[in-house]
Amino acid sequence: MKELIDKYDAVALFSGGLDSILAMRVIMDQGLKVLGLHFCSPFFGTPDAIEKWKQLYNIDVYAVDITEELHRLPHPHGHQSAGNYGDHPRQVHYFR
Repeated sequence: MKELIDKYDAVALFSGGLDSILAMRVIMDQGLKVLGLHFCSPFFGTPDAIEKWKQLYNIDVYAVDITEELHRLPHPHGHQSAGNYGDHPRQVHYFR
C-alpha cells in the first residue's frame, strides 16, 4: 500500500457519491494527483463500480476491504451476538 500512496499528493475518502467525485476533481484540477479510497465490507461499499468510476470520471480509486477491522471493533455495550448488535429496542443495530 505504501508504494501506492507514494505516487499521490493527496488521499480522499471516496463513497462514489457526487460529493466525493467533485471533491476529488476539484483537488485534481489544482494539479495534484489524488487517490480515492473506497471502504468496503459485506454491509456497504461498491467495489464492482470502481472500474466504471475510473473510466467515467478519470480518477484513481482503490478498494479497501475493512471487514476484518469491523469485526474487531468493540461493541459499545461490551457484548455482541451473531454480528447483529443490540438487545434493547431503542439501541442502534450496527450490522443489519
